[in-house]
Amino acid sequence: MKCCYFLFTFILLTAAAVVCSQQLSFKLYTSAEGLSQNSGYCMAQDGLGYLWMGTQDGLNKFNGKKITTYYKQTVTRGALINNYIRALFYDSSKNWLWIGTDNGLCIYNITADSFYKASYYFPQADTLDKLMIGNISFISKNEVAVATLSEGFFICNTSTNKTQQYLQQPGTKNRARAITTWNNIIVGAANGQLYKLIGQNALLMHKMQMGDVRNMLVWKNDLWVASASDGLYRITNSENPQITVFDCGSKEVGALVVDKNNNLWIGTRDKGLVIIEPDNYGVIQSFETAINQGEWPKKFTLSLLKDRQDIIWAGSSGGGFGAAGNLTKDFNIIKKNELLAAKAAHNMILSVMGPLNNILYIGTQLEGLRSYNVKTKELLSFKLTDFPGSNTIQCITTSGADDIWLATSAGLYNFNITTKKTNYYRDSAYPAGADGQSVYKLLHKDSLLYSGGSGALFFDLKSKKFKPFNYLDSSMPKRNLIVLKAYESGNDIIWLCCRGYGLVKYSLQTKALSSISEVMQFSKDVYAIYAEGDIFWLATSAGLLLYDSRLNKVIKKITQADGLPGNVIYSIEKSNEGDFWCSTNAGLIKINPRNFNMVHIPASVGLQAGEFNKTCSSKDAEGNLYFGGINGISFFNPFSFSVSQYAPAPLIESIKIFNKELSLQQHIAYTNRIQLSHLQNFITFEFTVLNFINNNECNYRYRMIGVDSNWVQAGNRNFVSYTNLLPGNYLFELSASNSGAVWSKGITTVTIVIHPAWWQTLWFKLAVLLVVAAVITALVKKRIARIRHNAAIKQQISETEMAALKAQMNPHFMFNCIISIDAFIHNNDKYNATLYLNKFAKLLRNILDSSKQHTVTFTKDITTLKLYIELEELRHENKFSTTINIQEELMNSDYKVPPLIIQPFVENAILHGLKNKEGNKGLLRIDIKHAGDNIEYTIQDNGIGRTAAKQIIQNKESHYGMQMSFERIRLFNREEEPSVLVTDLYNEGQPAGTCIKVLLNIL
Repeated sequence: MKCCYFLFTFILLTAAAVVCSQQLSFKLYTSAEGLSQNSGYCMAQDGLGYLWMGTQDGLNKFNGKKITTYYKQTVTRGALINNYIRALFYDSSKNWLWIGTDNGLCIYNITADSFYKASYYFPQADTLDKLMIGNISFISKNEVAVATLSEGFFICNTSTNKTQQYLQQPGTKNRARAITTWNNIIVGAANGQLYKLIGQNALLMHKMQMGDVRNMLVWKNDLWVASASDGLYRITNSENPQITVFDCGSKEVGALVVDKNNNLWIGTRDKGLVIIEPDNYGVIQSFETAINQGEWPKKFTLSLLKDRQDIIWAGSSGGGFGAAGNLTKDFNIIKKNELLAAKAAHNMILSVMGPLNNILYIGTQLEGLRSYNVKTKELLSFKLTDFPGSNTIQCITTSGADDIWLATSAGLYNFNITTKKTNYYRDSAYPAGADGQSVYKLLHKDSLLYSGGSGALFFDLKSKKFKPFNYLDSSMPKRNLIVLKAYESGNDIIWLCCRGYGLVKYSLQTKALSSISEVMQFSKDVYAIYAEGDIFWLATSAGLLLYDSRLNKVIKKITQADGLPGNVIYSIEKSNEGDFWCSTNAGLIKINPRNFNMVHIPASVGLQAGEFNKTCSSKDAEGNLYFGGINGISFFNPFSFSVSQYAPAPLIESIKIFNKELSLQQHIAYTNRIQLSHLQNFITFEFTVLNFINNNECNYRYRMIGVDSNWVQAGNRNFVSYTNLLPGNYLFELSASNSGAVWSKGITTVTIVIHPAWWQTLWFKLAVLLVVAAVITALVKKRIARIRHNAAIKQQISETEMAALKAQMNPHFMFNCIISIDAFIHNNDKYNATLYLNKFAKLLRNILDSSKQHTVTFTKDITTLKLYIELEELRHENKFSTTINIQEELMNSDYKVPPLIIQPFVENAILHGLKNKEGNKGLLRIDIKHAGDNIEYTIQDNGIGRTAAKQIIQNKESHYGMQMSFERIRLFNREEEPSVLVTDLYNEGQPAGTCIKVLLNIL
């Protein structure tokens, strides 16, 4: 459905209608706008702001743009009893919409978004499900009254869910049509009479028969009764009722409502609407003209309602629903039916000038010149000539006195405002004079600057002759210089607004003429200029430009991207309050020059139309602004212009998943959290703002926290889609502004939770992590076990090898010792044999103590080594002497070494080096020190050397001790090659002994 506005065009009332204190605008809604049927029986507005309309065929909900229809056969949530809707009432305490139909009462629970029969909430009154309902009304916070057309009244208590019936008379049809409260008394109308409902009784209030009563309300403490057969009744004094007939001009009154100014609106069946003012009860408005012009429903009025924006709604028989209000008081229009002749075919305004002495001069398209007296509203029409084009007036200026000058499509005209005579000026020598575009009176010369369709000319006011427009710049052909507006800045400089050349600077003295390239780069078409000192506000086809003439620089550009409704600006005027007003193709723009905040004024608020015309504006001495366009002139005083502060928070009307409506458990407006699966990640939000004034001019902004970093300005687009949303929590926020750019204080929010797929959930990730960790742990444990097993095997092998080596070494050593003892015995050397045997016993005891150990302490091993050396010295009768140097740190340490690890090297030095040395000067030197992570042993002798020793022992048995020591060192150090270095010593080329260095890892 096309966008619907509630404000139609605002008619400037003629002097005969000045008595009306309200100026109303109208909008009509029928089946053409989506209404289910054109008979408007009832209306109600709910707590969200939706307008509900009941017709003979369906229930309608209006959001300002779109009408949604509910039928019995299409309602999917609950049950709508019947499509003939007779009464509507909104119960704010329960958030229920009570719906009276032709065949029973039902309740729409707005929060639950579902329809229910009345018996669902009031089981004792199941008869309400079948009765024809005439009226539903508020009684008190928890009480709602229902008038039926056959069984009297029902008072429904929404707190106890009980009902009380009145005028229940078996066999009698009690036709109840209206009910209300008056001075704390419940008053009901049934069978043409009034009753007081007190306790459980219905007491006759007055015997007077009032006919077909349709409505009642309390106004100014009196009870007013609308009768469709007898007119309007006024009842005073509820204790002793006094009834009078009020003459409202109709005997067929069906609806009543009071507006915000406390005026009584009366809906009739034959006269349409009538408004009564509260002071003298005089008729201040009728709607005959609006009805005849098709701006208001038919005269047969069925229902009335005042909404929260103070708009009056009327439902008619066969004419749909209409909206009316004094909502466009800021804007007046001189329109076709006032501005033009009765049979005029055009309402196009091309130029305005003045007012001069309260007279506004208006140039039209094809209809000539008009003068409009802004005080008396008198309108005069003047045809210039019958010459083709003479009555299409593009521009108007005055040269003072009684003369005004007109640039017409036929050329230049003069009009004397006193004599009303015209003169036509055209010179065949100057063809540029045809097709006039603009005319401007020079400030300091008795001359006009006139522009035709093919160039500019001067017109001498004394000689009444055209003169050429000469200039020096040959790059700008005279025939193409079309001037639309001119401004003199002093020093004989004229600034020309041109088509095709932008802003042009011309010197009356030097004839120098140049196009301003700084402006041309933005727009070639400049329509109007407003100067504030050196700063020029330029209306162009590319937006609004601020040009500094002193700096020759465009200092600001304002375009549609900055908030303009379009880039074409036609005219500029400055109000007395300092704001700039610009006309466009889409209404007016008000700009604050201090902060450049803008307010868009659309056509729907009461302008002549959205589209205005270039250079067509004026301002009078009182500050009124005039803008001409395609359908008349809009004029207003900016001082009285006010922006509506009514800016409700927007509503989310629909959430779609992959363009399919999401089904919710309750009304979407009361749903603040929505949970979706990972497959539902394409979401569309549709929203609206329930502002019935210029709804299409309301703007939106939104953001999805979790997606959008900033607010997204959506303009008047009322939907947004988000695609491929990842699992997580999101917050959608929505705000709206009214047509005056006032943003809602409240923000509408809804939380969207998109659940991850089972494989994306935390528990699944934790489970996978645990499984992976368990597998890795098992593999690591298995690997560690394997490594430990292999290490144990290697250790066992090493220990076995070490034990075998020790087993081989120990017998060898003991064999040598026994040989030595045996030699002492054979030589009968008892002393040495005994001494040797004691030392041997100590040595053997140390060896036996460490035989079950792989390592012994360093100090214990040195003690054992010293015993061995002493035995060898004794056995060889002091053939050599021994020096042992040990770093003190080592002797104080608890380092561990393999037992007798260097004994074979010492033994080898003694037996094969020193033993065979001549004389008793053999030396054995042992140095032991700490070297990094090792213990360094140095065994040095001055024996015969390895070469001589090999010659001596080459035929003797192998010496297992050296071989076993090399292998033990390699195994202990866990290395491929043992850390043993054997060096032959020489003195003057002769063997001088052997040096052995051994490195052992420190344990």
